Amino acid sequence: MLRVTAPGGLIYLDFGPLYCSPWGLHAYRSLRMPYPQFLFSPTFTSAKLKKLGVFDLGKSRNELQNLNRWKFQEFAAVWNCAKTEIIASHLISDEKQLNIIVEYPECFRGRGLSFQDVTCSNVNNRSQKADITSCIMQLRAFASSGNKAGEAAPRISWKASPAVRSPGVQDLFHRANYVVQNL
Repeated sequence: MLRVTAPGGLIYLDFGPLYCSPWGLHAYRSLRMPYPQFLFSPTFTSAKLKKLGVFDLGKSRNELQNLNRWKFQEFAAVWNCAKTEIIASHLISDEKQLNIIVEYPECFRGRGLSFQDVTCSNVNNRSQKADITSCIMQLRAFASSGNKAGEAAPRISWKASPAVRSPGVQDLFHRANYVVQNL
């Protein structure tokens, strides 16, 4: 998209679910449960989906579409390297399924997951492609600010969607956050 966008042009991205989120396997219409990508082996999941069938992208399939399995930080790294300015961004979280992580922490352990990985389900991002003049001005300002060569300037400020939590959900949120941090 960046290649075909004119300098100063706008790019709007809105996508999800991210792979590590509760519905990230894209099999929710067939398996109807959160986090199957962590709870079951790929062999078991594949066999179950072949038996049940997969409905994805508007049609029936024999298997899931190819998934990139990226975490949010991998997408953010790409945007940080792109010659764009983030105008607005919004992360949509799904914290309703945290009880699964609390009940089955062994399924999530050792995967290098963060709390954001398992709760960030969708991303909205509006960017503007920089024109050459603004790129040069940004580089000059960055260079004159005393930063060392090769040091990256922070560019993205992500806002997670605020969740309204009842006291019981608040407790579950804290327990799941603790489990994920200690995986």
